[in-house]
Amino acid sequence: MELLKRKKFTIGFIAIIVIVFMLALHFYHPYSMPVPQGTTENLHTLLGEQWIQNTAWFLEINYVEDEDTAWFGQFPKHNFQPNLYTTHQAILLLQNAGKSVDDAQGIIRWVNSIQQSDGTFDCPADVADHAPLMLETYWAVMIFKYLEDSPKYVDKIIDIVLSLQKENGGFSLYPGGDTDYQATALASEMLLFLGQDKLEKPLRDAVDFLKQRLDIRLQQRTKAQAEKIEKLKDLLILRTILELTPNHVLPEQFAPVIVRAKTLIQKEDFIQETLFWPGFSFAHIANQLCDIALLGVDTGFDLDTIKNLTVNKVFPNVPEEGLHLFQGIIDPNLLTINDLIELANNVGEPYPHVEEIVHKVNRYRIEGGWLTFIGLGPSISSTYAALYVAGEIGYNQFDHEKVEGFVVSFIKNNNASFQERYHALMSFRLLENRSGSELIRNFEKSIINQALQINDNLTCKSQLLEYFAYLAMISKEMNLEIPDPLRDKAKELLKSLRMKWKNTPVARMDFLHDVVLIQYIAGEEIFPLSELREKLKALWSSQGGFKAAANFPAVTSIDAAAELGNITIPDIPLIHSTYAAIQIMNLFPSMNILAGEKAIQMTEYILQTKSRYGFDEVSAAMRDKHEKAISLEPTWKSTMAALKILRFISNT
Repeated sequence: MELLKRKKFTIGFIAIIVIVFMLALHFYHPYSMPVPQGTTENLHTLLGEQWIQNTAWFLEINYVEDEDTAWFGQFPKHNFQPNLYTTHQAILLLQNAGKSVDDAQGIIRWVNSIQQSDGTFDCPADVADHAPLMLETYWAVMIFKYLEDSPKYVDKIIDIVLSLQKENGGFSLYPGGDTDYQATALASEMLLFLGQDKLEKPLRDAVDFLKQRLDIRLQQRTKAQAEKIEKLKDLLILRTILELTPNHVLPEQFAPVIVRAKTLIQKEDFIQETLFWPGFSFAHIANQLCDIALLGVDTGFDLDTIKNLTVNKVFPNVPEEGLHLFQGIIDPNLLTINDLIELANNVGEPYPHVEEIVHKVNRYRIEGGWLTFIGLGPSISSTYAALYVAGEIGYNQFDHEKVEGFVVSFIKNNNASFQERYHALMSFRLLENRSGSELIRNFEKSIINQALQINDNLTCKSQLLEYFAYLAMISKEMNLEIPDPLRDKAKELLKSLRMKWKNTPVARMDFLHDVVLIQYIAGEEIFPLSELREKLKALWSSQGGFKAAANFPAVTSIDAAAELGNITIPDIPLIHSTYAAIQIMNLFPSMNILAGEKAIQMTEYILQTKSRYGFDEVSAAMRDKHEKAISLEPTWKSTMAALKILRFISNT
């Protein structure tokens, strides 16, 4: 019996998480509500100037542009920590661009703070945490080099690096890994910077390994292979050998490496194909040739030739944005940008759009360093929510025309879902006046036609509920005339749900919300409002808001729930379930259960969910109390919902 209780309790907690995510999908589509005069000033007072500034910055780092359109994505909160890779690359970029690094000591303190007693660097909740030991150590050490400082445990870092050296003199990227030319080059650069007498033999052994590796590569390479990109690695090996060799003398047998590199980078197809390839681009190879020349080695390559190729073949192909920064979780374009700016410095020419690049990089700066650069995919729902928040706090630092182009693509797309088209409609109205333009008139016609084609054979009630719920919101927003066939479909759906749920004690906000919306389309009380009002009352939380469910079944099957009985889930009010209740009461005032005291209590609770950059789904106290059940982060959707709730309370 005790085992059954524990099992039911565990299932119940899982149910909380499932319902919370269902609500997040369901209720980020608030209706337009009237904004009373003077409430903007009152709302800003409640939110505070610092919160408004933080949220404006949050909007900026979530804003993404491509050549033709722009949108707002959703930056995950768990990445709100500095990242070793992006901090290392950002500092290098600023220095290449001739810019100073603000609060350099703050960065030094952060990197020292993540160095462990064994000398390793632990970058928690960050992509760099999964990087090979050699790379992670290299990024940290180079930050100290660029900022002209030194790590906390120098001897231990040296021990870590030397622990990755093999008997043949080469280094591996991680413990137990194979020797690697790149790892050997990185290790050598670190050891040279940390420079101590005991490093002479390890560096000499590294040179011997690299010479042997380069000899083998040159002997095995056929003429056909010599034309491949693979041989560009030879130049890195040679540069490292020269840096570690006294007097930087070029061994005769390695001269062909320079000749081949010079030949390759003068080929126009190579320049075009590799323009933005991180680590293997024209800029990367040209910079290495320049580095070798600076060591006093005669490369036989005229700097004017590199300059002409750079100015005439490379710079004309650089995008106006400088270079897109959003191509992956750890953005490889940072490598390419640094190569290009370094190349511009080497040939004595200004890099195009360098100020734009510096601005883009600096907007990811936080205390201690730089955030991970996240590739934020296009999202019409996040764009709508972000646009609403932007309007509330007076933020307009985005390209309205590009965002409108993104929004209109969904308005015109008759194959987009009702959810997407609703968010597009609301976004469009936030960007434009409510004029009866031809675009909107065509949208009205296509929505009705799309609704009439809803598949009658759909057996998934939840899918039908979603279709009709979004159709109801579009209809209400646009004052659409609902055709009788659609009203009849809505009635049939409600009647089938009425039969299924008639005798169940379940009260769920998502179900209640959709039923109320669909009754708006049906124009008939299949579910009496008095009954729905009682279910809404059952969802009120004593904490000051509305819950996702009351006495939610331990399993999804109603029959199974009747056998197992119900369990009471924790009294956790959620932002989205609270806003769903507000939507219901706004649609049918007779269902309003908020008295003055409850409205005050709700305001207090909503303000408790305010985080540094938006609004969480629950208050900090609820998150701490139910840590295992709740792990949601603030989103544009929860922030918009919170602001809408505060607007509603202020208005009523």
